[in-house]
Parts: sequence; C-alpha cells; structure tokens
Amino acid sequence: MSKISRLPAIPVITHDPFFSLWCMGKHPAADHTRHWASIAKPLWGGCIIDGITTRFFGRGGRQMMKCVDTDITPLSTKFVFEALGVRLTVKFTSPLLLDDMDIMSTPISYVQFATESIDGKVDNMGTRISAIENEPIQNFSHYKRLILGHVITAVITAVCSGILALIMKG
Repeated sequence: MSKISRLPAIPVITHDPFFSLWCMGKHPAADHTRHWASIAKPLWGGCIIDGITTRFFGRGGRQMMKCVDTDITPLSTKFVFEALGVRLTVKFTSPLLLDDMDIMSTPISYVQFATESIDGKVDNMGTRISAIENEPIQNFSHYKRLILGHVITAVITAVCSGILALIMKG
C-alpha cells in the first residue's frame, strides 16, 4: 500500500457545506483559502518578525513562511511554519462534537497561535489573521475584537445572503 504524500485539500474551518474553508494549494500561502466548491474565501495570515512582515496564509507580495508540518485530526488542523528564526504554530479547531447538538450546531471555530524563537535572536513578534470578503456566501455584518489579558479574541458574525437567505426565510 502506498502512502499519500499530499491531500487534494486541507480542512481549515469546517462546519457544514455552506460554512467551510479549505487550503487547496501546495502551501497555505500559495493560494486563497476556498469554499469546497472552489470559490475563493480568502483568509490572510501574517507574522511580523522584528519589523519584517511575512505571510503564512493567503496570496500576497510578502515573504512566505515555510510550512514545515501539517497535522490533521477530526476536529482540528495544525500548521507549523518557520521563517527568520521563528517557528509559528497555527491550529484551527471546529468543535463538532456529535454528542452535543448545541455545540455542533454553533458555527464557531477557534484559532490558536504559538510562537517560539528557534535562533534566539528574535526581539519582537506579532501575528494577525483576517478574513477578506470575496463573492460572499455570507456577508460579514459585525466584527469585534476583545483583549482578555494575554488572550486576544475576535468575534465575526454574519447574515445570510443569496439563495441561503431565501431558503431560511421559507
């Protein structure tokens, strides 16, 4: 039996057919994240290392961080990136717990960042991830950023548009 060297698409955020994002390129920063029907639903992720902006997700002109590991489990996908003496771990988790319908029906995903200096020379570092609306299945209607100690959270809510809104109105 041969080993699969690369999946055709890597799940990033998955809830249902209307709300899912996938990496379909050879590298998370080689192309936009996409809906399963191949419509671009861009996430952009960047890392500022001692004043130099790199990117780990999405297309753009910035220096691309090297993806050195990807780990996929039923509820999460973890990427490990390296650049300029820094290792960045980004983990996307969608809590689709089959024994708890309230949690499973709530379209919430979590993104965790962990950073470490691998050369001991990095003085200042920050990360950022953002969603870019493009031919939306859903329109973002509200964005709120909360800072709780050392934890930064973001809440994005959406309203349905197009055919999904018509179905939901009945």
